[in-house]
Amino acid sequence: MDERLNRLDEPHMRPLMGLVEGMRARGHSVPNPDPNDGGVNAHVLALLESPGPKAVVSDFISRDNNDESARNIGAALDHAGLGRDDVMLWNVVPWALGEAYKD
Repeated sequence: MDERLNRLDEPHMRPLMGLVEGMRARGHSVPNPDPNDGGVNAHVLALLESPGPKAVVSDFISRDNNDESARNIGAALDHAGLGRDDVMLWNVVPWALGEAYKD
C-alpha cells in the first residue's frame, strides 16, 4: 500500500481531501493530491489540464508518477527553485477525461 494514503488526513491535506471526497460522492474518479507537496500551505498552485492514465493508476496527482508529464513538471519546478512544500499540483478538470481512463 502507498504510504501517502495514510497521510491524506494531515492538516495541510484535509481541506483538499474534502473537495476530492465531494467530487467522488458525485461519481467522479478524482486522484488524490500528493501529501509530499505543500497542500493548502503551498505558495504556488500549478494547474495542469486533467489527470492522465498514470495519475489514475497511481491514484495521485504527483511529480513522482512514472510518466513524461510528471518528469517534465518536476524538472520545471526544480528549475524554478520550487521545493515540494512550495507547490500544490492540481488539475483544471480534476477527473480523467475520455473513455480510456474510466473505471
